[in-house]
Amino acid sequence: MISFRYHLVSIIAVFLALALGIIVGASGLRGPVLDDLHKQVATLKGENSKLRGQNDQLTEQFNNADRFASTYASEILKDTLTGHTVAIISAPGADSSIAKGIRTAVVLGGGTVTTQLSINPAWAEPSHADALIRFVTGAAHPAGLNYPDSTDAPTLGAVLLSYVLSGKGGENSLLTVARGLSQLGLVSVSDNPKVPRPAQLVVLVTSGTYPAKDKRTEAMLNMITEFSTTSLPTMVGGNLAAAQPSGLISVVRGDKVSELVSTVDDADSALGQVTSAQALAGLLTNTVGQYGTGPGAKELFPAPAK
Repeated sequence: MISFRYHLVSIIAVFLALALGIIVGASGLRGPVLDDLHKQVATLKGENSKLRGQNDQLTEQFNNADRFASTYASEILKDTLTGHTVAIISAPGADSSIAKGIRTAVVLGGGTVTTQLSINPAWAEPSHADALIRFVTGAAHPAGLNYPDSTDAPTLGAVLLSYVLSGKGGENSLLTVARGLSQLGLVSVSDNPKVPRPAQLVVLVTSGTYPAKDKRTEAMLNMITEFSTTSLPTMVGGNLAAAQPSGLISVVRGDKVSELVSTVDDADSALGQVTSAQALAGLLTNTVGQYGTGPGAKELFPAPAK
Protein backbone atom coordinates (compact mmCIF):
# COMPACT_ATOMS: atom_id res chain seq x y z
CA MET A 1 0.00 0.00 0.00
CA ILE A 2 1.29 3.46 -1.00
CA SER A 3 1.69 5.61 2.12
CA PHE A 4 1.54 9.35 2.67
CA ARG A 5 5.31 9.28 3.24
CA TYR A 6 5.76 7.85 -0.28
CA HIS A 7 3.72 10.71 -1.77
CA LEU A 8 5.71 13.28 0.20
CA VAL A 9 9.04 11.85 -0.97
CA SER A 10 7.77 11.78 -4.57
CA ILE A 11 6.74 15.45 -4.44
CA ILE A 12 10.07 16.49 -2.94
CA ALA A 13 11.87 14.56 -5.70
CA VAL A 14 9.88 16.35 -8.39
CA PHE A 15 10.74 19.79 -6.98
CA LEU A 16 14.40 18.83 -6.64
CA ALA A 17 14.43 17.75 -10.29
CA LEU A 18 12.84 21.07 -11.33
CA ALA A 19 15.40 23.03 -9.32
CA LEU A 20 18.26 21.04 -10.85
CA GLY A 21 16.84 21.61 -14.32
CA ILE A 22 16.65 25.36 -13.77
CA ILE A 23 20.26 25.47 -12.52
CA VAL A 24 21.55 23.40 -15.43
CA GLY A 25 19.47 25.37 -17.93
CA ALA A 26 20.67 28.70 -16.58
CA SER A 27 24.29 27.66 -16.76
CA GLY A 28 23.74 26.50 -20.33
CA LEU A 29 22.51 29.93 -21.38
CA ARG A 30 25.92 31.42 -20.74
CA GLY A 31 28.22 31.96 -23.64
CA PRO A 32 26.97 31.87 -27.27
CA VAL A 33 23.27 31.38 -26.40
CA LEU A 34 23.18 34.33 -24.02
CA ASP A 35 25.08 36.50 -26.49
CA ASP A 36 22.57 35.65 -29.20
CA LEU A 37 19.68 36.63 -26.93
CA HIS A 38 21.35 39.96 -26.20
CA LYS A 39 21.68 40.59 -29.96
CA GLN A 40 18.02 39.75 -30.57
CA VAL A 41 16.89 42.09 -27.78
CA ALA A 42 19.07 44.90 -29.18
CA THR A 43 17.63 44.33 -32.67
CA LEU A 44 14.06 44.43 -31.37
CA LYS A 45 14.77 47.63 -29.45
CA GLY A 46 16.16 49.22 -32.61
CA GLU A 47 13.14 48.18 -34.70
CA ASN A 48 10.76 49.43 -32.01
CA SER A 49 12.55 52.78 -31.90
CA LYS A 50 12.39 53.04 -35.70
CA LEU A 51 8.65 52.25 -35.76
CA ARG A 52 8.02 54.77 -32.98
CA GLY A 53 9.84 57.42 -35.01
CA GLN A 54 7.80 56.59 -38.12
CA ASN A 55 4.58 56.77 -36.11
CA ASP A 56 5.55 60.17 -34.70
CA GLN A 57 6.34 61.38 -38.23
CA LEU A 58 2.98 60.17 -39.59
CA THR A 59 1.16 61.76 -36.67
CA GLU A 60 2.87 65.07 -37.36
CA GLN A 61 2.01 64.84 -41.07
CA PHE A 62 -1.64 64.17 -40.22
CA ASN A 63 -1.71 67.06 -37.76
CA ASN A 64 -0.23 69.35 -40.42
CA ALA A 65 -2.87 68.25 -42.95
CA ASP A 66 -5.57 68.80 -40.34
CA ARG A 67 -4.25 72.29 -39.55
CA PHE A 68 -4.16 73.09 -43.26
CA ALA A 69 -7.76 71.92 -43.72
CA SER A 70 -8.91 73.88 -40.69
CA THR A 71 -7.13 77.05 -41.81
CA TYR A 72 -8.24 77.00 -45.43
CA ALA A 73 -11.63 75.27 -45.13
CA SER A 74 -13.61 78.35 -46.08
CA GLU A 75 -11.51 78.89 -49.24
CA ILE A 76 -11.63 75.19 -50.20
CA LEU A 77 -15.38 74.89 -49.69
CA LYS A 78 -16.49 78.30 -50.95
CA ASP A 79 -19.76 78.02 -52.92
CA THR A 80 -19.57 74.21 -53.17
CA LEU A 81 -23.01 73.82 -51.53
CA THR A 82 -24.51 77.27 -52.06
CA GLY A 83 -28.28 77.08 -52.46
CA HIS A 84 -28.51 73.48 -51.27
CA THR A 85 -30.15 72.05 -48.16
CA VAL A 86 -28.81 69.26 -45.97
CA ALA A 87 -30.29 66.96 -43.32
CA ILE A 88 -27.92 65.52 -40.71
CA ILE A 89 -29.08 62.23 -39.18
CA SER A 90 -27.03 60.64 -36.39
CA ALA A 91 -27.09 56.86 -35.94
CA PRO A 92 -27.48 55.44 -32.41
CA GLY A 93 -24.37 56.14 -30.36
CA ALA A 94 -22.78 58.48 -32.89
CA ASP A 95 -20.30 61.05 -31.57
CA SER A 96 -22.09 64.41 -31.55
CA SER A 97 -18.84 66.28 -32.25
CA ILE A 98 -18.68 64.64 -35.71
CA ALA A 99 -22.14 65.94 -36.60
CA LYS A 100 -21.15 69.38 -35.31
CA GLY A 101 -17.98 69.44 -37.43
CA ILE A 102 -19.77 68.34 -40.59
CA ARG A 103 -22.46 70.94 -39.97
CA THR A 104 -19.78 73.64 -39.79
CA ALA A 105 -18.25 72.43 -43.06
CA VAL A 106 -21.65 72.45 -44.79
CA VAL A 107 -22.24 76.04 -43.71
CA LEU A 108 -18.74 77.06 -44.89
CA GLY A 109 -19.65 75.59 -48.27
CA GLY A 110 -22.73 77.80 -48.45
CA GLY A 111 -25.20 75.03 -47.63
CA THR A 112 -28.06 75.16 -45.15
CA VAL A 113 -28.74 72.48 -42.55
CA THR A 114 -32.53 72.31 -42.39
CA THR A 115 -32.95 69.22 -40.21
CA GLN A 116 -30.85 67.54 -37.55
CA LEU A 117 -32.09 64.34 -35.91
CA SER A 118 -30.55 61.61 -33.77
CA ILE A 119 -31.89 58.08 -34.11
CA ASN A 120 -32.26 56.57 -30.64
CA PRO A 121 -31.39 52.92 -29.84
CA ALA A 122 -35.10 52.24 -29.32
CA TRP A 123 -35.60 52.59 -33.10
CA ALA A 124 -34.30 49.05 -33.66
CA GLU A 125 -35.55 47.42 -30.45
CA PRO A 126 -38.30 44.79 -30.91
CA SER A 127 -40.10 46.12 -27.82
CA HIS A 128 -40.85 49.36 -29.71
CA ALA A 129 -41.78 47.75 -33.04
CA ASP A 130 -45.57 47.76 -32.52
CA ALA A 131 -45.60 51.43 -31.49
CA LEU A 132 -43.52 52.39 -34.55
CA ILE A 133 -45.76 50.43 -36.93
CA ARG A 134 -48.90 51.98 -35.43
CA PHE A 135 -47.37 55.43 -35.85
CA VAL A 136 -46.20 55.08 -39.46
CA THR A 137 -49.47 53.52 -40.61
CA GLY A 138 -51.71 55.76 -38.53
CA ALA A 139 -52.31 59.50 -38.47
CA ALA A 140 -48.71 60.22 -39.49
CA HIS A 141 -49.17 58.37 -42.80
CA PRO A 142 -48.89 61.14 -45.40
CA ALA A 143 -50.97 61.20 -48.56
CA GLY A 144 -49.34 59.50 -51.54
CA LEU A 145 -46.95 57.26 -49.56
CA ASN A 146 -47.15 53.55 -50.38
CA TYR A 147 -45.32 51.25 -47.99
CA PRO A 148 -43.48 48.13 -49.17
CA ASP A 149 -44.88 44.70 -48.33
CA SER A 150 -42.95 44.43 -45.06
CA THR A 151 -43.69 44.02 -41.36
CA ASP A 152 -40.23 45.22 -40.28
CA ALA A 153 -40.83 48.33 -38.18
CA PRO A 154 -37.44 50.08 -38.74
CA THR A 155 -37.80 49.58 -42.51
CA LEU A 156 -41.27 51.13 -42.53
CA GLY A 157 -39.99 53.96 -40.34
CA ALA A 158 -37.12 54.59 -42.78
CA VAL A 159 -39.57 54.73 -45.69
CA LEU A 160 -41.69 57.32 -43.87
CA LEU A 161 -38.68 59.39 -42.81
CA SER A 162 -37.22 59.36 -46.31
CA TYR A 163 -40.55 60.44 -47.80
CA VAL A 164 -41.05 63.45 -45.55
CA LEU A 165 -37.36 64.45 -45.53
CA SER A 166 -37.47 64.79 -49.30
CA GLY A 167 -40.39 67.21 -49.01
CA LYS A 168 -43.21 64.89 -50.02
CA GLY A 169 -46.44 64.49 -48.14
CA GLY A 170 -47.30 68.10 -47.48
CA GLU A 171 -45.77 71.25 -46.05
CA ASN A 172 -45.80 70.21 -42.38
CA SER A 173 -45.39 66.45 -42.77
CA LEU A 174 -41.73 66.39 -41.68
CA LEU A 175 -42.47 68.45 -38.57
CA THR A 176 -45.40 66.16 -37.69
CA VAL A 177 -43.34 63.00 -38.17
CA ALA A 178 -40.30 64.33 -36.29
CA ARG A 179 -42.41 65.38 -33.31
CA GLY A 180 -44.32 62.11 -33.26
CA LEU A 181 -41.19 59.97 -33.38
CA SER A 182 -39.65 62.14 -30.68
CA GLN A 183 -42.66 61.63 -28.40
CA LEU A 184 -42.25 57.87 -28.87
CA GLY A 185 -38.59 58.14 -27.81
CA LEU A 186 -37.40 56.89 -31.20
CA VAL A 187 -35.58 60.05 -32.32
CA SER A 188 -34.22 63.21 -30.75
CA VAL A 189 -34.69 66.51 -32.56
CA SER A 190 -31.90 69.08 -32.43
CA ASP A 191 -32.78 72.60 -31.32
CA ASN A 192 -30.86 73.95 -34.31
CA PRO A 193 -32.82 74.19 -36.50
CA LYS A 194 -35.84 74.23 -34.20
CA VAL A 195 -38.29 73.45 -37.01
CA PRO A 196 -37.18 70.54 -39.25
CA ARG A 197 -37.57 71.22 -42.96
CA PRO A 198 -37.04 69.04 -46.06
CA ALA A 199 -33.57 68.70 -47.56
CA GLN A 200 -31.87 67.84 -50.85
CA LEU A 201 -28.95 65.92 -49.34
CA VAL A 202 -28.50 63.68 -46.29
CA VAL A 203 -25.52 63.05 -44.04
CA LEU A 204 -25.76 60.00 -41.80
CA VAL A 205 -23.26 60.27 -38.94
CA THR A 206 -21.80 57.22 -37.23
CA SER A 207 -18.85 56.32 -35.00
CA GLY A 208 -17.36 53.17 -33.57
CA THR A 209 -18.76 49.69 -34.13
CA TYR A 210 -21.85 47.73 -33.17
CA PRO A 211 -21.69 44.13 -31.92
CA ALA A 212 -21.88 41.49 -34.66
CA LYS A 213 -25.42 41.01 -36.02
CA ASP A 214 -26.69 43.96 -33.97
CA LYS A 215 -30.18 45.05 -35.06
CA ARG A 216 -29.03 48.67 -35.21
CA THR A 217 -26.65 47.82 -38.05
CA GLU A 218 -29.41 46.35 -40.20
CA ALA A 219 -31.79 49.18 -39.34
CA MET A 220 -29.27 51.89 -40.25
CA LEU A 221 -28.24 50.12 -43.47
CA ASN A 222 -31.91 49.89 -44.45
CA MET A 223 -32.35 53.60 -43.71
CA ILE A 224 -29.29 54.55 -45.77
CA THR A 225 -30.52 52.35 -48.62
CA GLU A 226 -33.97 53.91 -48.49
CA PHE A 227 -32.58 57.44 -48.56
CA SER A 228 -30.18 56.82 -51.43
CA THR A 229 -32.49 54.78 -53.64
CA THR A 230 -35.38 57.24 -53.48
CA SER A 231 -34.57 60.90 -53.92
CA LEU A 232 -32.06 61.73 -51.18
CA PRO A 233 -28.38 61.50 -52.16
CA THR A 234 -26.60 60.28 -49.02
CA MET A 235 -23.14 60.47 -47.49
CA VAL A 236 -22.09 58.47 -44.41
CA GLY A 237 -19.51 60.22 -42.24
CA GLY A 238 -17.74 58.73 -39.23
CA ASN A 239 -14.44 57.88 -37.62
CA LEU A 240 -11.82 55.26 -38.47
CA ALA A 241 -13.37 52.76 -36.05
CA ALA A 242 -16.60 52.84 -38.08
CA ALA A 243 -14.61 51.57 -41.09
CA GLN A 244 -13.50 48.47 -39.19
CA PRO A 245 -15.46 45.20 -39.35
CA SER A 246 -19.00 45.59 -37.93
CA GLY A 247 -18.72 49.38 -38.18
CA LEU A 248 -21.48 51.02 -40.22
CA ILE A 249 -19.08 52.52 -42.79
CA SER A 250 -17.54 49.08 -43.29
CA VAL A 251 -21.00 47.56 -43.76
CA VAL A 252 -21.97 50.21 -46.32
CA ARG A 253 -18.70 49.79 -48.23
CA GLY A 254 -19.31 46.05 -48.41
CA ASP A 255 -22.88 46.43 -49.68
CA LYS A 256 -24.14 47.17 -53.19
CA VAL A 257 -25.54 50.47 -51.86
CA SER A 258 -21.94 51.77 -51.95
CA GLU A 259 -22.53 52.40 -55.66
CA LEU A 260 -24.90 55.19 -54.59
CA VAL A 261 -23.57 56.30 -51.19
CA SER A 262 -20.33 58.15 -50.44
CA THR A 263 -18.46 57.46 -47.20
CA VAL A 264 -15.84 59.40 -45.21
CA ASP A 265 -14.02 57.56 -42.42
CA ASP A 266 -12.04 60.49 -40.97
CA ALA A 267 -14.95 62.86 -40.40
CA ASP A 268 -13.83 63.32 -36.80
CA SER A 269 -10.99 65.52 -38.12
CA ALA A 270 -10.96 68.90 -39.84
CA LEU A 271 -9.64 67.26 -43.02
CA GLY A 272 -12.43 64.69 -43.00
CA GLN A 273 -15.08 67.32 -42.36
CA VAL A 274 -13.90 69.31 -45.38
CA THR A 275 -13.95 66.05 -47.32
CA SER A 276 -17.52 65.41 -46.13
CA ALA A 277 -18.75 68.71 -47.56
CA GLN A 278 -16.88 68.02 -50.81
CA ALA A 279 -18.41 64.54 -50.96
CA LEU A 280 -21.90 66.04 -50.56
CA ALA A 281 -21.17 68.47 -53.39
CA GLY A 282 -20.03 65.55 -55.52
CA LEU A 283 -23.35 63.77 -55.00
CA LEU A 284 -25.07 66.70 -56.70
CA THR A 285 -23.34 65.60 -59.93
CA ASN A 286 -23.74 61.87 -59.19
CA THR A 287 -20.11 61.52 -58.10
CA VAL A 288 -19.84 58.79 -55.48
CA GLY A 289 -16.65 58.04 -53.56
CA GLN A 290 -15.23 56.17 -50.57
CA TYR A 291 -12.86 58.58 -48.82
CA GLY A 292 -10.44 58.41 -45.90
CA THR A 293 -7.71 56.09 -44.70
CA GLY A 294 -9.61 53.04 -43.44
CA PRO A 295 -10.35 49.70 -45.09
CA GLY A 296 -12.35 50.16 -48.29
CA ALA A 297 -11.38 53.81 -48.82
CA LYS A 298 -10.39 54.53 -52.42
CA GLU A 299 -9.12 58.10 -52.06
CA LEU A 300 -8.13 60.42 -49.23
CA PHE A 301 -10.44 63.17 -50.52
CA PRO A 302 -12.40 64.00 -53.68
CA ALA A 303 -10.67 65.33 -56.76
CA PRO A 304 -11.11 69.11 -57.22
CA ALA A 305 -14.17 70.10 -59.22
CA LYS A 306 -13.32 71.06 -62.82
